[in-house]
Amino acid sequence: MDVVLDSLAGEFVDASLRLVAGGGRFVEMGKADVRDAGEVAAAFGGVRYRAFDLAEVGERRMGELLREVVGLFEAGVLRLLPVRAWDVRRAGEVFGLMSRAEHVGKLVLSVPAGPEVSDGCVVVTGASGVLGVLLPGIWWSAGGCVGCCCSAVAVRTLRVWRSWSRS
Repeated sequence: MDVVLDSLAGEFVDASLRLVAGGGRFVEMGKADVRDAGEVAAAFGGVRYRAFDLAEVGERRMGELLREVVGLFEAGVLRLLPVRAWDVRRAGEVFGLMSRAEHVGKLVLSVPAGPEVSDGCVVVTGASGVLGVLLPGIWWSAGGCVGCCCSAVAVRTLRVWRSWSRS
């Protein structure tokens, strides 16, 4: 491989790094296992390593990128990943499947129908990525649904989203 985009951690990063050809590029998009570029180059045949955070591109460019991606979905160039829903009571089985990487796409835990929630409240925790910040804002603007983002990265990304949504 000449280029690997990664968001894994631990032994999976090492395995991904072994896939990159000498002098190739490895872009770390995750936050859980950021490495030193010099150490990676020394250990993996000159692989050029770069940890990347989407918020680094700046507010204007992030807006351009998001509009471009939406356009690609609208044009049918990109397709959504397959989604497989599981009852939340099978969470252990689902997490096992995910830990063994025996799936493609998104695994969703669904909660059985219960009493109606009158205020439509949604709490989002661990929302460290861009989508984790954007979705609550979208829910809020679509009808007053409450979103709660709990992370320092989310707060920084929320500032970018607010700026982008005004342009």
